[in-house]
Amino acid sequence: MGFPLISVIIPVYNVDTYLETCVDSVLGQSYKNLDVILVDDGSTDLSSSICDEYKKNDKRVQVIHKTNGGLSDARNYGIDIAKGIYITFVDSDDFVSVDYIDTLFKLISENNADISICKNIKFSEDEENIQLKAKNNKEIICFNNLMAMQDLFYQKHIENSAWGKLYKSELFTNVRYPIGKLYEDMGTTYKLLYKARKVIWSSAEKYYYLQRENSIMNRKFSIRNMDRVIISEEILEFVKHNVPSIENAAISRAFISNVQVLREIPLTDKNYVKEIKSIKTNIQVYRKIVLMDKNAKKINRLIALSTYLPMDFIQSWGKIYKKIYK
Repeated sequence: MGFPLISVIIPVYNVDTYLETCVDSVLGQSYKNLDVILVDDGSTDLSSSICDEYKKNDKRVQVIHKTNGGLSDARNYGIDIAKGIYITFVDSDDFVSVDYIDTLFKLISENNADISICKNIKFSEDEENIQLKAKNNKEIICFNNLMAMQDLFYQKHIENSAWGKLYKSELFTNVRYPIGKLYEDMGTTYKLLYKARKVIWSSAEKYYYLQRENSIMNRKFSIRNMDRVIISEEILEFVKHNVPSIENAAISRAFISNVQVLREIPLTDKNYVKEIKSIKTNIQVYRKIVLMDKNAKKINRLIALSTYLPMDFIQSWGKIYKKIYK
């Protein structure tokens, strides 16, 4: 098979502090046959000029300058012009190990898979020597599409993130990231898994994810946070119509999404009365199924049990909820 062209899509928006670390880690890959796409999503800092400088110095780099449309829109632009047989994503404030792409490509080619996945290390801005924390474990799990979706919904090995994965480009035919929504990965990854014949997951930690203070997870609640609930309901409907055999897994995902939003929402704010009522209803519908589901994570079943107590109790479980995959 040789070394086919692999497209690396990097959405860029006002990240001049982090951008060079990110792009240098991609251009320094041991796997050299790359199509690196920097999508400048209307940056107002030095990010645009940094992108252009990389294009001047490395013929593998493409740069798109566009008006701001958000992360999904930037990714979709990259997908539209990607030349590679495979596609991977790297967020512009993250970075990857030197063998990130080589590891993912070997996994996908040696196992005749459509998607390969590696683990990630989450770090904060004040941490140093992050690479020393990486574990080059050799555990590998092979999934068919339904097993992969079920694993994703039960929050076991596969995460929602677009990054940390290598995809056959053809999987994106008629699949794009939803524009204008938060949790866009959650609304897309399951569709790609559904289209895949085989998915390979590795415990090797090759992707470094920066947890910034102003990330979605750390922002004050807004009505847009309800996107998590909306997308989880879309997933459940998709599963009911296409793969009903894993409906309980989708219910588990929907249950936790509702619980997470209820934990974030200010219960005394009269602006969210309708949303709070809807979420509480959803939780009451799903909780017994999750509680009785032996495939669900123990922590999720414990949370389901806790919802039989007054709903306000959920918001006092902050330490426990931090253990839940997001």
